[in-house]
Amino acid sequence: MKLFLRKSILFILPIITIVIILELLLRQIPNDYSYKKGFLDKNIEDLEILFLGSSHTYYGINPKLIEIPSFNASHISQTIDLDFEILKKYKDGFENLDFIVIPIDYFTLFSRMSTGKEAWRIKNYNIYYNFCMTSNINYYFELSSINLENNKTRIISYYLKNESSITCNKFGYGNIEREQVDLVETGKTAAKRHTKEIKSYLDKNLNIVNKIIKL
Repeated sequence: MKLFLRKSILFILPIITIVIILELLLRQIPNDYSYKKGFLDKNIEDLEILFLGSSHTYYGINPKLIEIPSFNASHISQTIDLDFEILKKYKDGFENLDFIVIPIDYFTLFSRMSTGKEAWRIKNYNIYYNFCMTSNINYYFELSSINLENNKTRIISYYLKNESSITCNKFGYGNIEREQVDLVETGKTAAKRHTKEIKSYLDKNLNIVNKIIKL
């Protein structure tokens, strides 16, 4: 029995070591979430406008063009419950903040990232913002949230090709050049992707809107 346990440990230990190393390597790759958290940690007290929301804000508002200090803290598919978590995290630093800008639309009122097809993105808030947004343990690790092929590509791109994973400018605006698309068709697709038990979400999300206003 002792021999079996010893051999089992010798077999499992290298696997566990590799998993830990890969997880650490992935977490060290700079991304939009780690960048924006780092920026807010250092600069929240200087901001006068804070933009939140989903890709509508991420690709739609460039604080570089605004004359007063502002920052775009939105992310792709970021739902209003996550907006509220970010606000709560930094509310003690709102010394100069005059405006919080959040888009109110179909996506805002009828969606929750944690239960939709974009649920895998929750791991970014758990890992990089230190939130606890789900009871699903898989969404607290890079390796268990994204398939191995994509994670391998990320490691190769950053550590071997020296390619950045940050897709926003220094003001948080998503400045990737994107091909023009059919907005009607992509809008329908996005609506279906973010629709799930919409009646139950409406009241919850309106409640969060009111909490944000109160804050």
